[in-house]
Amino acid sequence: MRPVDRVNRSRARIAAGLLSAVLLGALVTPAGAQEEPAAPAAPAAPAEQPTAPGEMQPGVIEHGQAIEALRLGENLQAALYAWASISRSTPSAEKYESAQFALAEALGRLGYEQAAAEYFFEVARNRRTPALLPRALAGLDKMARRGLISDEKLMRGVLVEADLGELPGDTADFVHYYQGLADLRSGLGRWVDRDFDEVKPDGFYGHQARYVRAVAKVNSGDTNAATKLLDEIIAGKGADKVTVARARLVRARLLYEAKKNDEALAEYLQVRRTDVTQAGGVLLERAWARFRLGAYHDSMGMLYSLMAPSNRDLFLPEQYILRGLIYQRFCHFRAAKSAVGDFRKRYGAALDEVRAGKAPEEVVPVRLAALERPEVIPHNRIYQSVIQERARLQQQRKVLLRGGLYDHLKRVYDSLEVQSGRALGLALKGGAREVAEGLLEAEEQANLLEYEVGVAIFRRVSDTSGRALTRAAAEKVPRGGPKTYYKFDGEFWTDELPDMRFLIQDRCAE
Repeated sequence: MRPVDRVNRSRARIAAGLLSAVLLGALVTPAGAQEEPAAPAAPAAPAEQPTAPGEMQPGVIEHGQAIEALRLGENLQAALYAWASISRSTPSAEKYESAQFALAEALGRLGYEQAAAEYFFEVARNRRTPALLPRALAGLDKMARRGLISDEKLMRGVLVEADLGELPGDTADFVHYYQGLADLRSGLGRWVDRDFDEVKPDGFYGHQARYVRAVAKVNSGDTNAATKLLDEIIAGKGADKVTVARARLVRARLLYEAKKNDEALAEYLQVRRTDVTQAGGVLLERAWARFRLGAYHDSMGMLYSLMAPSNRDLFLPEQYILRGLIYQRFCHFRAAKSAVGDFRKRYGAALDEVRAGKAPEEVVPVRLAALERPEVIPHNRIYQSVIQERARLQQQRKVLLRGGLYDHLKRVYDSLEVQSGRALGLALKGGAREVAEGLLEAEEQANLLEYEVGVAIFRRVSDTSGRALTRAAAEKVPRGGPKTYYKFDGEFWTDELPDMRFLIQDRCAE
């Protein structure tokens, strides 16, 4: 990229302020929110003292010991030596940045990945040793692929302005992807394609870039272009299972919205279970597709599958509405009203709290449901990682006390807990608001369904001559054959859940 383009883009990004609220689960700090405190790296270095000719600079010996310990796999010793080198030298020392990188490597191997990321960021931000930049970025890339670093943190300066001249292919893809994502969220469309086009198409970030573009196309109403990009992810090589599952789910929803119900159902069946494509939610969407096709028995079977212990605690208020609609279709009015009653029994208390003005994120069922939303999951994952690593730090307090490493890491994790907790709180607030709005909409549907059922109960069942109409004969249940019929007793078998059908006799007068 030409220097003038980089400067112009930097100015435009500053002017845009990294606006846009949520895309692919990323939450940008809203205007007026306080800046997150930076996690402390090394303490303030002592004032530099001139080194006499032939005298070794402070920290050099410890640096060498840290490198050797890393080579031997002695990670705890490597961390202690690296910290000793950092604390004894100054930022301008020749081995200072190398010691920071060694500390990052050692901490990562010890399971202190969030602290390791802070030192990788330090090396990438300062760039005093150019040879370490690709290695630090590679360390961040590895963690980013596992969802242990927030997109916002990656896009805040370090990657956005990284020099790509000497970066190896995979690391360059990592940087180009996040530069393009930053431009997209900043509204700088003229640079988005330029960065995304630089990413290898069949690599991990190539498919990530396709997915981001597909979501952007859906948001702009260009579903044909979005579908083409999603098909490329599904048919391509190199995409991780989470990206493929998300692509299939979006594609299935587009087909459903286009009323291509058979195709949508076939796509839903291909969606693999991940943390952002949970089996229960996909099963409910399949039930709606079956309902639209008129396959009511199949749809009801899927709804009863949601009563299995593995799905019972899921926040899916629409399942009660759909169950009531199916019962209404077969004139089982009491059962339809019972479905509405089950909805109110399950969610009535939460609705009362929301209507009383309680913050949605403080309503326990709403909060738990919000934590399962795709835009909240990454923030919760990082926060839980910080909490777990901090607990591990306390357990290893004695062995880390030497040289002050424990005290330093404790300060790091104090700051990280504040940062990640604040980010989770902001994401949770937005997610809980969406959940609460969905719950209120479901209540409106439940009220409407109850009214329609009440009216239908008194519907005329005779023709114009006054002759009473009769319903069709009940379907006979065969004793044998390829299908097995049994009275449901509340017992579920996992392998049966996807194929359950529910026999409902039609009680409507013909």
